[in-house]
Amino acid sequence: MKLAKAGTKSFQKEYPYAHTHGVADLELLSTSKGLYAVKWSFAGLIATAFFQILVFRVSGSISLLADIIHNFRGASTVILLNFAFLLSRKKSNKRFTYGYGRAEDLQVCQLSP
Repeated sequence: MKLAKAGTKSFQKEYPYAHTHGVADLELLSTSKGLYAVKWSFAGLIATAFFQILVFRVSGSISLLADIIHNFRGASTVILLNFAFLLSRKKSNKRFTYGYGRAEDLQVCQLSP
């Protein structure tokens, strides 16, 4: 069985789909998407917590108070994760020769119970 080499005419005839690699840095792209998700998550948690504070003042529900505390705890987690995403953008140096690309993974491990 003869295999066609990628990029040759026979390979393109056998596999007609197009496949290209862009010049975008995938790590930067995923970090940007991560920061975007973190920002919206933080906004949603804070907005929910403040709305719940209003309802708590009217109702006096203790379970709602527990949920408010839980939402503020989640928002503080988002702040730490945002810091980790920003840290992962730093370039490598003498001490960290591979850079800080896994900072968000370590942050998630630290935040999990």
